[in-house]
Formats: sequence, structure tokens, C-alpha cells
Amino acid sequence: TTGTVVGVPQSFENFKRMQNRITDFVTENSNISKERFLELLMNTQELAMDTGSVLDGKDAVKEGLIDNLGSLSDALKTLSKMIKNKSGL
Repeated sequence: TTGTVVGVPQSFENFKRMQNRITDFVTENSNISKERFLELLMNTQELAMDTGSVLDGKDAVKEGLIDNLGSLSDALKTLSKMIKNKSGL
């Protein structure tokens, strides 16, 4: 043997912890509940079964993953406004 050992239970647990960190980050920084996010994530009825649900922009807004749709210039304007508000300019 090569000495390589694959720890299946350990790998599974590592993936589970990684998924929990991602789920916590998304739900803490958006307006979607953890339960709804996991429901979308584990959806097996979509065409892309290995990646969960596929949402377009309007659906992402509706689900609370993002606040609104816009262009890159809209995002830069909003970021600039947020920076000015935080720095008191």
C-alpha cells in the first residue's frame, strides 16, 4: 500500500462543518432563514441536482439572498455611499 488512508467519517464530518460555516455566513448576511436556505440547498428537483436550487436574480431577491438587482455601477454607487456614511463625509 501507499500509506494513504481515506478517513470517510472524518471527511464527511469536515464537509458537514464546512457546510455549516457557509450556511451560517449566508444566513447571517442576508434575509433568508437557515431552514429556507437549507431547503433550497438540498433541493433534488432542479436540473442541477448536484448543486441544489438554481435561482435567477429576481428569485434571489424574493428569497432574501440579495436585497435588489442592479448593475456594477449601481453597486459601486451604493458602496461609495456606504463608505461616505461610515466615515461621516
